[in-house]
Amino acid sequence: MRHELKTSPAAFRIEAYRMLTTFLGVFSLSFFATGAEVGKGLGDGNDGNRSGPIHLITLYDDKGMPIKATHQKPRPVSMKKTCGECHNYEKISKGWHFHSGSEQPPSGRVGEPWVLTDSWTRSQIPISNRDWKGAQKPSDLQMSPWQVMSQFGSHMPGGNYGEMEPDEDDLTVDPAEFLRWPISGHFEINCLACHNADRRQDPSGAALQAARQNYRWIATVGAGLAVVKGVSLTLDDFYDPEFEYKIKTQYDKNLFNADNKVFLDIVRKPPDNRCYFCHSVQDMGKSKEEEWTRHEDIHLTAGMTCTDCHRNGVDHMISRGEEHPDPSDHEKVATMSCRGCHLGNGAEGDEEAHRQGGQLGAPHPKHAGIPAVHFEVLSCTACHSGPSPKEIVGGSSPFSVDDIEDLQAFVTELMLRKNAEDPVSMFLYDELSDSTRDQLEGFDDSPSDRVELQGSLIEDFNRISQGPSIYETERFEGVTLRPITKQLLDKSQPGKNHVQFNRLLLEDAYPKALSRYPLGIVRTARVHQLGLHGKHALVRRLPHIMSPVFKPGEDGKIAPHRMFWPAYWGILKNDEVKAISPAYIKEIAADALGVDDQENQEKINDWRPFTTEQIAEVIPLIKEDFEAMDDPRQNEEIVYLSAGKLYRLVDGEVVTEEHEAAEAYAWPIGHDVRPASQSLGVNGDCRECHNPQSNFFVGNVGLDSPFTGEVETKPMVDFQELDPAYTWAFSFSFVFRPIMKIVVSVACILLSMILIWYVLRALGCLSESASKKLKNPGKGESSDV
Repeated sequence: MRHELKTSPAAFRIEAYRMLTTFLGVFSLSFFATGAEVGKGLGDGNDGNRSGPIHLITLYDDKGMPIKATHQKPRPVSMKKTCGECHNYEKISKGWHFHSGSEQPPSGRVGEPWVLTDSWTRSQIPISNRDWKGAQKPSDLQMSPWQVMSQFGSHMPGGNYGEMEPDEDDLTVDPAEFLRWPISGHFEINCLACHNADRRQDPSGAALQAARQNYRWIATVGAGLAVVKGVSLTLDDFYDPEFEYKIKTQYDKNLFNADNKVFLDIVRKPPDNRCYFCHSVQDMGKSKEEEWTRHEDIHLTAGMTCTDCHRNGVDHMISRGEEHPDPSDHEKVATMSCRGCHLGNGAEGDEEAHRQGGQLGAPHPKHAGIPAVHFEVLSCTACHSGPSPKEIVGGSSPFSVDDIEDLQAFVTELMLRKNAEDPVSMFLYDELSDSTRDQLEGFDDSPSDRVELQGSLIEDFNRISQGPSIYETERFEGVTLRPITKQLLDKSQPGKNHVQFNRLLLEDAYPKALSRYPLGIVRTARVHQLGLHGKHALVRRLPHIMSPVFKPGEDGKIAPHRMFWPAYWGILKNDEVKAISPAYIKEIAADALGVDDQENQEKINDWRPFTTEQIAEVIPLIKEDFEAMDDPRQNEEIVYLSAGKLYRLVDGEVVTEEHEAAEAYAWPIGHDVRPASQSLGVNGDCRECHNPQSNFFVGNVGLDSPFTGEVETKPMVDFQELDPAYTWAFSFSFVFRPIMKIVVSVACILLSMILIWYVLRALGCLSESASKKLKNPGKGESSDV
C-alpha cells in the first residue's frame, strides 16, 4: 500500500522559519568571525588570567568551511580562517616577521638579509626590501613575490610575499604566475610554526612543501595534522584545483574528537626550538664530532628563553634588543637590551630600579678598573658575545669528504711524489694511519673503496692539521704558497695549534686534488637553508659568511659582526650599482661563463673559478642584448662587483677600483652571549686586546671572491676606521706596562721612603731647635726671680 506524505501550510511555515533562523545564525557567526579579523580579536584581549586558554577548536579551510576527518576530499587548514576566528589576522600581518614585502617596511638596525646565490654567474647578492645599506630590493632584480617565495620560502613564516598574488592588469608579471598561484595557493602566516608546542611540529616537513610549491598545505603538514601527497610544482599550468584532486590531503582521524574538534598545544611564548629553525648558526670551525662540546647562550643555559627578551604584543612587532629603538617604542623595549637589562634605562638616574637593572634585578656589572672610554667606543657584545677574535676571519674549516675533489688524482699524485722522494708527500704518507696506508696501497677506485678511503683520509687530515705546524723550509721549498698562507707563516709559532695554517699548506701542496675552501667559517639557517632533512637537504657553502669581524655599528660603537662580500653583475648609475638578475646573465652569457647545459642541478657548494678575461667577454654580451631588446639600461655602464672591488671595461681592458657598492655586507652579532668569566679582558688583562699581536685589531679578514687563485686579506683595524700606526703603537705600549708598573711602584716606594726620611729629619731639626730655645733664652728676654 502506497502512502503519500502531505505537508500542511502550518508545518511548511514552521519549517521555513527554522531554515531562516539557521541561516541568520550562520550569517551572524560569519559576520562576527569576519569582524574579529578586522577588529579586535576575541583571543587578543586580556581578562587578567595569566593561564593560557585550551585550544580545542574547529579547523577551517581557505573557503571558511569546517574541516571534518570524514570528508572524502578535504582541503588543507587555513591559518587565516582558523586563527582569525579569535585573533586579528590583519594586525598580526603587519608584524616584523611578516611585513618586509610591503612598500615601505620599517628598517631598524641592519639585519641578516636573504642571499641570492648563483655559482654559475659568480653571484651572491644580499636581498631585502628594507632600507639596509648594501642590500638589493627584490624589485631591483625584477623578482616577483612568487620568485621570492621560490627562492627563500623554506625558511619563511608565511604571510608577506606568500600572499602577494599579482594584480590581473599587471603587465610586468610573468603570465605563468597567474596560473601557478591558484594551484599552489597562498602561504598564509603559519601561526603554528611558532606557537605550537607539540613536539610533532616539523619545520623540515613544512619546508619540503614550500619546495614543492604546495604553499596552502605548509601549515597542515608542519603541524602533523595530515599527510599530503602530490607536488604542485609538477602539475600542468591548466590544472584546476577546484575540480581535480591530484594533491591529496589525508587527515589523522585520531586527532579529531566526536565534535570534529582538534586539540592544538598552543602557547603564548614560542619554544626556543621554534626560533632555532630560522636563527641557528653553524660554526664551520668545529667538526661534526665536536658539536657536542658547543655551549648555548648563557641566558638560555640559565633557564631563560628567547622570548624573555624578544617580546611583542598583539601587533607582533618583536623587540630586537636594540639599545636605541624607535622613539615610539622606547618606554616599552628600552630595558630589553644588554644595557637596558643590566644597567637600567638610565644607570646614572636617581631611580633605584635603574640602578638595580632594568629586568628582574639582573646582575649589575661594576666593570671595576675599566676606563670609561671603553663604554663610549665599544658595544656590550664586543666583549661578551660571539666567537673570540681569530687570526684570520674567513679561515679554514676542518676537512670534509667534499673537500677531496678528485680522489683518484690525489692518490696517484701522492704515491708518485712519495716514490720520487718529494718531502711533503713522504711526510704526509708517514703521518697517515696504518689502515689508511693499507687502503692507499690496495686502492682500485671501486665505490666501496672510495667511501672507505675518503673517510680515512679526512680523519687523518684533520688529526694532522689540528696539531703543531707542519711547515719546514726544506719540506715546502718546492711548493708555491698563496699570500694568505705566507701571512700565517710569519705568525707561526712552534708547538701551537695551527688548524688554518696546516690546512692551507696541504691545499697549496695538492692544489688540483684538494678543495680550496679558506673562506666562510659560519653558516646560518636562513642563508644556507639549514635544517632540511632527507632528500631535499642542501649542502650550501655560498655565501662565505665571516665571523666575528669587529667593526663599528650604526651607533658608531665597535661590535662583532657577521659579514660576507657581495658579488654580482650590475648597472652603474650616479655612483650606485643596481644588480642584474643572475638568471638573465646565465641565459645570455652561458658559453662565456662555462654553464654546463648537461648538468641537471647546478653545483651550489662553492665558487667556480673565474677570470678577468671572462668579465671582458660577458660585459659586451649584456650590452648587446640590452641594445637588441631596446632596454632602457642600454646606455648605462655594466660592471661586476666582488670582494670590495668594482670591475669595469675600459677600451677593451678590465680595470678595477674600490667602490662603496662593493663593500662587505655586515650585520651585528647578538648571540651567543658568554658569561662574564669568559669575556674579553676579564680579570683586568688588557693585553687580550691591547698587544701588537691581538686578533681584535690585527686579525686578518679574508677578501672572498671567485678569483680563488690569490686570496687576499685586510687587517681588522681597517674595518674599525682606526689609524693602524697609532693602534699598533698604543698596543705596543702594553708590552712594557707590567715592567713600567713595577718600576713606578719601586720608584714610588723609594720616593716615599725619601720623603719619610726628610720628614723625620725635619721633625728632628724642629725638636732640637725648640730644646735649645728652652735651655738658652735669647737676649732681651727676662725671667722671674
